Amino acid sequence: MTKEETAEEKRRVGNEVMERVIQAMDSFYPTPDKAMVWLLKFLQTDLSKLGPTNFDPLRYELASFVWHGPPELPRINLAVAKPWQTHVYDRLSIPSLKEAAAVQTYVRNLLDEFMQEGKLSYRIPAMTKFIARVPRFVKAGKHSHIDPTLPDTFWMASSVRDALIYYFDRLLDRFALNLYRCPSHDRYGNVCRKIFLSSRHDQKYCSKRCENRINARRYRLVKKAKKHKAEKKKGTHERKGVHRGTKRRY
Repeated sequence: MTKEETAEEKRRVGNEVMERVIQAMDSFYPTPDKAMVWLLKFLQTDLSKLGPTNFDPLRYELASFVWHGPPELPRINLAVAKPWQTHVYDRLSIPSLKEAAAVQTYVRNLLDEFMQEGKLSYRIPAMTKFIARVPRFVKAGKHSHIDPTLPDTFWMASSVRDALIYYFDRLLDRFALNLYRCPSHDRYGNVCRKIFLSSRHDQKYCSKRCENRINARRYRLVKKAKKHKAEKKKGTHERKGVHRGTKRRY
């Protein structure tokens, strides 16, 4: 294979990966809520149980999350950032399973501490701020426009890992009061304990499945209590010599 053919092959592979990274944006766009839901899902996924086939979509979603950033949040520039281990094209890189697990463990520990203690103290990775006296290019969802009232401002991260931690910090700051642990438990007493983003003020469980499980258990308990009460009442009548449905004779 000639140098020209090799270069063309690299460009082709790079374009394919870039297309997959762009498509992966659908997993956390177009709202910050959806980005937080995706991040919680990633942090609570058992990566040790994922084979190469199952991990592949997730690694593209993680790469896209760091590359593009959550919607409505300032984007981190990765021009000088240390990339993921698997380099693809230009500044684009894809995380390995080991890298994904390492950053997942670090951020998950922060999240667990916050949920357990109700507060959290940690250091934000060092960033370099860039500001220029030109109008800012603003992206809102799938639409973009120039805002002449804002200067071009962004942060530059030293690594893709730092960028992910920064995005986690921004999302946690925004949704801290809407995060809960699911108290649902199965018949064996195993508590769900999944951390979820509540979409309404009265949401107590992470999913319909957990909610239905608790409601069904309550229904069976109420039904059993009513049956027990009816049997007890029936037994009282029988001890007095009165059968239900008959009149007492005097």
